[in-house]
Parts: sequence; C-alpha cells; structure tokens
Amino acid sequence: MTTLIRAQGPRELLAYVPFRLGYRPQDSVVLVGLRPPRGRIGLVVRVDVADAADVEHGPQLARSVVGHLAADGARRVVLVVYSDAPLRAAGVAAARVRAAVEHCREAAEPPRGGPRADPARRPRADPSR
Repeated sequence: MTTLIRAQGPRELLAYVPFRLGYRPQDSVVLVGLRPPRGRIGLVVRVDVADAADVEHGPQLARSVVGHLAADGARRVVLVVYSDAPLRAAGVAAARVRAAVEHCREAAEPPRGGPRADPARRPRADPSR
C-alpha cells in the first residue's frame, strides 16, 4: 500500500524533506525533483554543502545530481539548503553555501549557445520556491 503525502506549499515541502530522508540534514544541499503535470515529488537528493561548493568537483557533482533528477522525470527542482551558518555573514561558510547553490542553479539551467541538450529532459531551477 502506498501512502499519499501532499506538500501544498513551501512550508509543507520543507517539513517533508527530513521525513523523506529519515533525518534532519545538516550542512546539506537537498534537491527535490518535481514531476509533471502536477508537480508531484519525485527523487530527493542530499549532498554536503562542502562537496557541492567545491570549485573543482562541485559543478560536476551538480550536473550528475541534476541528471539523476531528470532521469527520474523531474522538470522542476526545488533546492533546500540546511546550514547553521548565518547566510548574511561574510565568512567561509556563507561563501560555500552560495557557491553550492550557484553550481546547482547552473546545472539545472539549459546551456546557452552551442549544441543544446533536450530542454524537455532537463529540470529547471524554480526561483519562486
């Protein structure tokens, strides 16, 4: 038997993430895939902020995660960051969070110029969430 859980809005989605993972993430980037046509939650992926922010490996990690989300049918992605560091503080932790978010955002955006990947198979970053 499958239990149906509805997340109707950002607050409920944020409450759902720890339930889905089985624990409350710390210093993590969580990407939640949303499948068409009604935005059903699909694959949920968690990575360490440090790994996602890494200058050398972060972009490839983000592309890999976005690829898995797309393969699962996601067309939109909600990105949730869990960090104890104050985001407005000028510090290494805040810079790492910003870098991790940017790597994930760039991986979810369609490429500009050059040969284009099939845009229907690529999730888009959802700035409204």
